[in-house]
Amino acid sequence: MEVSDAAYNCLWYADRNVARDVLLVQIRAQNPCKLTAFGFADVNYMSFSKIMSTSWSYFALLNTMYNENQEN
Repeated sequence: MEVSDAAYNCLWYADRNVARDVLLVQIRAQNPCKLTAFGFADVNYMSFSKIMSTSWSYFALLNTMYNENQEN
């Protein structure tokens, strides 16, 4: 509700276009917004950092194996 309250406390009454946009922001702020990976899992900071860490590990392993094959 903080987003909705902040939108209400701005100068929304100064301009008709701004009033319409503020109303839209208030409506959208009523429901929480979350990012999902194709509906399979929620994407948040913890899952993103785990995916990036695992990806880097796989990349480092493949890069090491590739470089060893280039030397032979």
